Parts: sequence; structure tokens; C-alpha cells
Amino acid sequence: VRWPKALSSLVLMHNQISQISERTFALARNLSKLYLSHNNIAYIDPNAFKHLQYLSTLQIEFNRLSSFAPTLIENKTSLTIIHLSENQLDLDPEIRFSRAPNVKEIHLDQNRITAI
Repeated sequence: VRWPKALSSLVLMHNQISQISERTFALARNLSKLYLSHNNIAYIDPNAFKHLQYLSTLQIEFNRLSSFAPTLIENKTSLTIIHLSENQLDLDPEIRFSRAPNVKEIHLDQNRITAI
């Protein structure tokens, strides 16, 4: 998809998206808010958000994610809100939310977390 260069907010909620590739948001470099909730997302390429340096809000709740690559949020200094509720995540030791140092809010409820 060729997104408009000035696109800052993208709402793709309540669709049938099952995966996000590395190229999906490569041209949406000004994106600051990304809403992917209520889909069937089971896989997100570890580099899918690589070019989203202005990303501040990431909502991926109500999907089928069983893993969340640490590179997805790595060096995202603008990122302040992450919603990952209602997935199939366990807290893998590789998930280091400190890689996004300015995060103020993380939602992980209704996952498969057994230990923290």
C-alpha cells in the first residue's frame, strides 16, 4: 500500500488482517498513531515498524499474537502507549519494554502470562 506521506494516524481496526510484513508501513514514516486492534494478526515481521520513528501510540489488542519481537519497539523514543491486551502472549524474557524508554502505559491484560 502506498500511504500518503503526511499520514500521521492510521486506524485498521475490525478487519481480517492476519500478518504485517516489513514493507507494510515502510513508506508511512510520519505515522504517530497506529490502531490494529480487533483483527486476526498472528505475525508481525520484527522489522515492520522500523521506519516509524514518530510512533507514539501502538494498539494491537484483540488479535492472535503469541510473540512480540523486541525490535518492534526498539529505539522508539516517541512511543508512550502500547496496548497488547487480549492476545496469546507470554512474557518472553526477550520482550524488553525498556527499549522504548518513554513508554508511560502498557496494557497486557487477558494474555497467557504465567510469571513476571
